[in-house]
Amino acid sequence: WQTHLIGVPFGDFSIKTQEGYFILSIGFSTWTIAGTPITTLSQNINEGWTLVNAPFEILTAESMGNSITSQGSICNRIMFWDGGGWQTHLIGMPFGNFPIRGSAGYFVLCDKYGTWDFSIAPVTKPTIDAYSSPTSNPVETLSGTKDANTSIWMNGVEKISIDSFTTWSTSIMLAEGQNNINVTVKNSTGGESQPALASILLDTTPPVMPVVTDDGTNTNYISTFHAVWTAEDPQTGISEYQYAIGTSSGGTDVVSWTSCGMQAEITKTGLNLVRGSTYYFSVKAKNNVGLWSGIGTSDGITLAQSAPSIGNIAPGDGSLSEVGSTIPFNINASDSEGDAIQYKIVVDGQVISDWNSAPSFNWQTTSQASGIRQATIYVKDTWSNESFGNISIYLARKTPDTP
Repeated sequence: WQTHLIGVPFGDFSIKTQEGYFILSIGFSTWTIAGTPITTLSQNINEGWTLVNAPFEILTAESMGNSITSQGSICNRIMFWDGGGWQTHLIGMPFGNFPIRGSAGYFVLCDKYGTWDFSIAPVTKPTIDAYSSPTSNPVETLSGTKDANTSIWMNGVEKISIDSFTTWSTSIMLAEGQNNINVTVKNSTGGESQPALASILLDTTPPVMPVVTDDGTNTNYISTFHAVWTAEDPQTGISEYQYAIGTSSGGTDVVSWTSCGMQAEITKTGLNLVRGSTYYFSVKAKNNVGLWSGIGTSDGITLAQSAPSIGNIAPGDGSLSEVGSTIPFNINASDSEGDAIQYKIVVDGQVISDWNSAPSFNWQTTSQASGIRQATIYVKDTWSNESFGNISIYLARKTPDTP
């Protein structure tokens, strides 16, 4: 044994790679040393016991013993001290095998002097074929190419054991959200490639149901319908909207489902809506993995009924009156839906009776000049649907009194 007491100025010796050393410590700790990884090993093996170190962490006691024996030294036993006692493996026995750690020293018992050479063969970085991302499928198949006689590892877990194939394929389970998968290959000597990265976004949730808003409670537009909406998909985003129009919530009997791309506002033209009916605008959204949202529907908008009709206006068209007289207007109008009617009278562009519910009005003509007056009578229902009629009234100078 060679021993050095830390802090004592004698007995110091050089630390050699590939040899094992015992360190006496009064407490547990972790010693970290950085440097270039060792990929080759050439170790002299004594007849009897040799203390060695194999800095690869890819071997077991059995495989290390067989490797030493294959190069001329006959290895019978490997032992190491784990801090609490000795562990021993007899080469060729199916029990007692243990992994070789690069940070430990091992006693190797051999019957013959020799040299043990070991190296890690370099490995080519694997390739990954095209894959789907984003995706709604929680099971994804990854494939690609690799060196022959290598295994496939993903995020430090072996997925495919060593085989002679130069292509590979395996299925993996994805978690919701972003999945970053480092794919490496290892060979029988422990060589490991640089990682190839597969980054897959899993989205199994549909977009938020759109909120749809039309233009209020009522409309007078018989051929158009306008609506706007909002929707979102925080995972993969919206890729398409579709809309429909119907006479019931979510209905499609007026306009079937129609794509409008990424537009979030539509004015649908060319319709033939029925007065008095209520119409609903529905929208659904699709995200970038093809999942559709629930259907969002407006609260409905009713197309106003038809305008009232005017049956008769008094005075009649072409009637004659004197300046200064009072002309009584009487309007006979009706509404087919039974709505309340309001009236307005305009003479030569001047309102003489604004909107009110009275069908009669007396027009005092004292300040009027003689001549032809054009009167327009307007009627409207509770939905502001209007109609009108025109008459001409002749105002003559008053005949002088008889002397």
